[in-house]
Amino acid sequence: MATLHDEEGNPWVKQSVREARLNTGVKGIHAVSPFQCEICWMRNLEGRDPVADDPKDQQYIQCIRRASLDAMAGRTKSTVEAHLRRGNEVIRNGKTIGRTPCLEQRGPFPIGDLVGMGWAVDLLLKSLLSQGRVDEWIQFDTMRDLRGTFTKLWSSSPRGITEGAFFSGNASKIRFTSCPSQSEWFGDFLLGSEDRMGYDTKKQLYLPILVILEQLRLIKEDASDSMNSQSASTRKFLNKGRDGVIPPKVLKKAILTDVLVNTASSGLESPDLFSIMEDLLRYGISRTYRKSAESRTRKAGIKEEDVKIMNRWRVTEQTKGKQPRRAMVDHYADARALVSVTWRCSYAL
Repeated sequence: MATLHDEEGNPWVKQSVREARLNTGVKGIHAVSPFQCEICWMRNLEGRDPVADDPKDQQYIQCIRRASLDAMAGRTKSTVEAHLRRGNEVIRNGKTIGRTPCLEQRGPFPIGDLVGMGWAVDLLLKSLLSQGRVDEWIQFDTMRDLRGTFTKLWSSSPRGITEGAFFSGNASKIRFTSCPSQSEWFGDFLLGSEDRMGYDTKKQLYLPILVILEQLRLIKEDASDSMNSQSASTRKFLNKGRDGVIPPKVLKKAILTDVLVNTASSGLESPDLFSIMEDLLRYGISRTYRKSAESRTRKAGIKEEDVKIMNRWRVTEQTKGKQPRRAMVDHYADARALVSVTWRCSYAL
């Protein structure tokens, strides 16, 4: 369970209240959610009762209970209590005239898994057994990706293709399905899981333009060095520079990695190299340069519409040969006439 902290890193003052809410059932949840005990779910999923002294069955039961608690946490406690209070009011009012309430029975439920409890257990197992990238555990979005896989496996199965009822519109379509991953209970489970797991992120940082220029200079320096290095000479570059000017030889820069002790015999302590490496990991090719460009354009007062106009090529590239879907004003706007607009972003960089 994720622990909330304030800006100074101290545990949230209501953390104990939050943990109690996520680990305790809600009175009346059986009236608004298809609740079943762990033994009933074991019979529905495996067709047998759990074995008391089997450690695997014990973990199985824990996952089922965790899924049920997450589904309860996906609903607001006040809403559940309000529905229970109104239902009891209907029953009390009916007793005054001897009327039998027209309320559906709360059981027994049909044999099987109609709400996705089995898939919820699979998601919880993924969160327990998979290695995370940011932390030791995976994030909620990584766990939730399995829902799309379950839905696609269902829709492509013999049972899924026989459902085949659609409402289609201009750009989207709505499909009737009995897929358990699309049930209301499964949606509550995802909401409760997200509340319990929270999220953590290590965003890549912004680079000043002078740092980027220095990186470009180092890239050119490294490229000129590699072209003149005798250790990398091949037949392809035998005639390189025969009729032209050869760039000056630049000494290579090497990073030496050695095994260092924590404290030398003289008492000299080793430098804190890991903290430096941790800071370096906050920068990367995937997002740092985009973050730097967007930060500079926003700082220069460039409008978001102008940025999108300059990046029209991204829409075409992402279609991978298909016809790009643009707004009608973009289809009828000539790129040559928009040069004064598209140059604003590059000038701000």
